[in-house]
Amino acid sequence: MYTSLQNFIAEYTNEAEGTQRLLDLLTDASLKQEVMPGYRTLGRLAWHIVTTIPDMLHRTGLKFDAPYEHTEPPASAAEIVSTYRTAVQSMLDAIRTQWTDETLLEEVDLL
Repeated sequence: MYTSLQNFIAEYTNEAEGTQRLLDLLTDASLKQEVMPGYRTLGRLAWHIVTTIPDMLHRTGLKFDAPYEHTEPPASAAEIVSTYRTAVQSMLDAIRTQWTDETLLEEVDLL
């Protein structure tokens, strides 16, 4: 559990940078590749990563721009990468302005 926004922001930024490096490896062709036959494609899995965290944080009352979880994934790897970068920055800006250290003590059911 985090007790400081700065600690949360620092760790989330580090994790987001790792995710960004992974997403940067995607190509338009790779988006169509299934992880296993009959399962999600890499494009759908990447889009799931882009949309799930914002969807969960919106449930806390945090307001920021990010794509809706159930939208269709873009056909372009560059668009997925760009959208992730923008959503992370928007989320972090919102956390800095809308939350306090005390906000981290609140319990929120994310289900």
